[in-house]
Amino acid sequence: HGFQVCGTALTGEDGLALARKEKPDVALVDLGLPRMSGEEVIQAIRQELPKTKCIALTAVDIPARVLGALRSGAAGYILKPFQERDLLVTIEMALHRHRLERGLKESKIRYATTLASIGDAVLATDAEGQVSFMNPVAEALTRWKQEDARYKAFRLLTRVKYNPAY
Repeated sequence: HGFQVCGTALTGEDGLALARKEKPDVALVDLGLPRMSGEEVIQAIRQELPKTKCIALTAVDIPARVLGALRSGAAGYILKPFQERDLLVTIEMALHRHRLERGLKESKIRYATTLASIGDAVLATDAEGQVSFMNPVAEALTRWKQEDARYKAFRLLTRVKYNPAY
């Protein structure tokens, strides 16, 4: 199917060393690894190799185990024994998710760069009215630092009433 297997490992430590060396696009990680758990391997790969998507393999269909793998950073999971088709679909989904995340990150960078360079004050809030972004002009005008105001309710930060006619 066009994929190249760069190696296999029997322990979490060996798998992590292999991932560091080969820098794969996708790593299949068994959650039942000896000594170093699959969740620990996934976390380490995600921290050290953020471009590598991990897929958790497990023979145990316990929701807490699957959720633990997803929380550790797995892009997906597959139950053993699995069919080739299921593995291919899971790999394709992980790669698709990676492309979407990369596009979103690039879009956020363009958005932040554009807003930061505008000469007017720009302050954005989320649906709950919490500050999500302030450009440098807004920081100078309000005397708030973005990191201090972020995720705080705009109405709590301001002492002036909103005047829509302004």
